[in-house]
Amino acid sequence: MSKRQETNVAYVGPPGGGLGFQLAGIRVLACSDEKELLDILSREKGGRYEIIFVDEGLAENVLPEIEKLNEDVLPAVVLIASSSSSKKIAARKMDQLLLKAVGSDIINK
Repeated sequence: MSKRQETNVAYVGPPGGGLGFQLAGIRVLACSDEKELLDILSREKGGRYEIIFVDEGLAENVLPEIEKLNEDVLPAVVLIASSSSSKKIAARKMDQLLLKAVGSDIINK
């Protein structure tokens, strides 16, 4: 049996969450509040992760700080929809990222 490679992708979410990510071999970092989230993201800036998925329920109150961290190339911080937030922040942010990357709104046409 081959040894599983460590991935350069992580998921940050509430304790007990992220089982699907963990089963896919993605590192899960438990986080219980916004301050801890920002600490994790700041610590991982330039660290081992290239992509960090974040539960939108944890991120909704610190979006400006996350956007500032996301100005750097790595890690890319991507919000993931959660049942704890019904504001669809993740979907709006993904639309903005696609518009920035592609130059056109290819999803909502």
